[in-house]
Amino acid sequence: MISKKGAKNILIDLESVRYCDSSGLSALLIGRRLCNEVNGSFILSSLQASVQKLIFISQLDTVLSIKDSLDEALNTVIEDEKKRNLGAN
Repeated sequence: MISKKGAKNILIDLESVRYCDSSGLSALLIGRRLCNEVNGSFILSSLQASVQKLIFISQLDTVLSIKDSLDEALNTVIEDEKKRNLGAN
C-alpha cells in the first residue's frame, strides 16, 4: 500500500521542474512501480521541454503516463478508477 490511508494514485505536476537527472527518473519509475503494485495510477503532468526531452530520449514515454495538464491527469485518474471499479463487479 502506498499510504496508510489507502491512497494508491499519484499525480505529479512537473510544471515548475526545469531539470531532471537519472536519480529523478529512477524515482519516477519507483513511484510507477509502487502504484502498479496496488493497481493504482501514476501520472505525470505539465512537463517542461527539457524534462520531456530527457524522458523521450530515455524512451520512458512508453512506460510513463504523461498528460499535458494537471486537470487532464486528474480526469485520467478518475476514469481509471471508474474502470477498475467496473471490473471489480
